[in-house]
Amino acid sequence: RLDSADGINASRAYQVSMTVEFATSAASGCSGIGGPPGESVYLKAGAANFEPKSEAVDGFFEMNVDKGQQAAGGKDALVLGHVGNNSGDCTGNTWEYKTLTLDSFTVQTDVLSRIWLIIGTDSGFEGRTTLYYTNIKVKLTEA
Repeated sequence: RLDSADGINASRAYQVSMTVEFATSAASGCSGIGGPPGESVYLKAGAANFEPKSEAVDGFFEMNVDKGQQAAGGKDALVLGHVGNNSGDCTGNTWEYKTLTLDSFTVQTDVLSRIWLIIGTDSGFEGRTTLYYTNIKVKLTEA
């Protein structure tokens, strides 16, 4: 969460850009359950003027933000790309760094000058995915 202590003004529109660097062992070009382990795990980023939380819906937990579904983004988070690396190692033993960017995303702050930043994955792969976020840079510009 960012707020007035971070220089954020109330009820204003901001342009958000992000650069997300992470380590991934999910190689591109591999087969997997439900989809490939690299190309069907999507990194998403965005922002909202309310706190993102998980909520129980019909016996499952879902986020209260509009992140879209798998390869499609939503109004609170856009798809930056997939987590697949170029190693060609379908065993998942070769790690590579990958950087994806969010060029421009507009969010309106609430009356208390708050913005919540969102970064996460949405997966069609039905197995385990491990990522290590190594560097996240965020730039906010009042619109």
